[in-house]
Amino acid sequence: KETVEAVCELVSSEDRHEALRELMNLYLKMKPVWRSSCPSKECPELLCQYSFHSQRFAELLSTKFKYRYEGKITNYFHKTLAHVPEIIERDGSIGAWASE
Repeated sequence: KETVEAVCELVSSEDRHEALRELMNLYLKMKPVWRSSCPSKECPELLCQYSFHSQRFAELLSTKFKYRYEGKITNYFHKTLAHVPEIIERDGSIGAWASE
């Protein structure tokens, strides 16, 4: 939380402050899914919510920070946001995929 506030101090727009806070909140909800060796057992609730959180994360980036991403994100970032549940269903975790 301190990190979010420190970063927000560097951003002049209050609208972007709120977006940064929401992005960090979403990030903290998605991170356990990325880090887990077996998300379906270790954090099933967060895995179930992952698609919802990742869609909102991408929406915030493309609307509030579109100048930074020019409406586009990298292929890796797209896969991280959009396809993690499929990868976990297939492989059990994103470990092997993330290390590519």
